[in-house]
Amino acid sequence: MAKAADFGYRIEVFNLGKLGFGRKPATKFRTINEKMMASVILSRQVMEETGESVLYMDGDAILHEKIGALLSDSSSFDIGVTPESIWHSKRLQTRQINSAVYILNPTTATFSFLDRWADSPKDDQTRIRELLGRGFDDMCWRRNQTFPRGGVNVKFFPLAYNTTYAWSTNENLPEDTKIVHFKKTNNRRGRFKRYLRYYWSHCPVRLRDDYCPR
Repeated sequence: MAKAADFGYRIEVFNLGKLGFGRKPATKFRTINEKMMASVILSRQVMEETGESVLYMDGDAILHEKIGALLSDSSSFDIGVTPESIWHSKRLQTRQINSAVYILNPTTATFSFLDRWADSPKDDQTRIRELLGRGFDDMCWRRNQTFPRGGVNVKFFPLAYNTTYAWSTNENLPEDTKIVHFKKTNNRRGRFKRYLRYYWSHCPVRLRDDYCPR
């Protein structure tokens, strides 16, 4: 949040339970799947309220650098999606859509798609893969291409916008990293602490005691 504010972005945080801060949603999300689908419902709500594009990030994702490319050509697509990395025998294979990071532009097609996305008993990630497809070739993401799928124009953003820190073999993220995602790890707190040590020189006071090096 602090880094996003430093970059000049408007921030909206929803508190679904025990977060301790943020906006309380009017809707109650009780089950795990309901809470996962809350991202879709609440992103739609913010887009309706502001009339602006919305970048959604899971709570375990952090803005690393400015994301101008996500916003500069927003008129050319309805929804922007990011990849889930899948590794096999140490080689990167096809990438599924990962719902931890996505961007929505306020178009009629987007609102219609979000209604269909949210109208499901399944979790958000399973549902968006059903609507848009599964297993896209790596070159699809690298080229930042836009395709018509599921009634919307979908832009495929590269891994730089959803870089997994948990799989790093050292502390050096790729130079083009924009958003870091602390997923698939049993030591998420430790990874976050190391990230702050290497990449955040202005550690916020409210995090210093728990995370930042002294």
